[in-house]
Amino acid sequence: MILRVPTLSIEYVVRQPDSPAEATIFQNQREVGRLHVEGKGMFKLLGNENQYWILCNKVDGEIRPFSMTVISGIDKDLAMNAPDEECVLKIKDNLFQHKGSFYWLGGIPEGRPIKAHIMGSKIICRLVNFPFSHVDDVDDETKHQLKRYRGIYVGEFYGLGSSGFHLKLENELNDIGLPLAASSYLLYSTR
Repeated sequence: MILRVPTLSIEYVVRQPDSPAEATIFQNQREVGRLHVEGKGMFKLLGNENQYWILCNKVDGEIRPFSMTVISGIDKDLAMNAPDEECVLKIKDNLFQHKGSFYWLGGIPEGRPIKAHIMGSKIICRLVNFPFSHVDDVDDETKHQLKRYRGIYVGEFYGLGSSGFHLKLENELNDIGLPLAASSYLLYSTR
């Protein structure tokens, strides 16, 4: 039996030029955004169409590993206390929710052994029949047992910022693709 990986629709590449305080984001080889350090744990993502996002490594008032909050078009001083409805993306312990579905950064797709994913690229999986309604409801025990969950392959990421951090996605994540590319780059490539 041969497992085939679907061809992904969208590819982002994040490159860090000379300064570690900046990065440029390309989508399908066209520049679509710039990422700037605004302060400790605070970043500004500027899109090409006069849009911007504030990315903050504080989630629910605390700094957490593999967690990020993305707020759309709001002043950086207000981003720390922004209400949930202004939040475009909230990654909490590698989990995020989008349009009612849960996704896991670093997941293992259905039909693949764990040992195939120890090294190399990280997979983004949509979790099916996940028994929670909001990312804040997921308890620590469930997060610990996520290695046992299998999900549907919807993307992958690999690389470092200096040589190019790559994120490939299915169309279902297209509307949050740019903030997700910047967030995953900050979580996995710059530490």
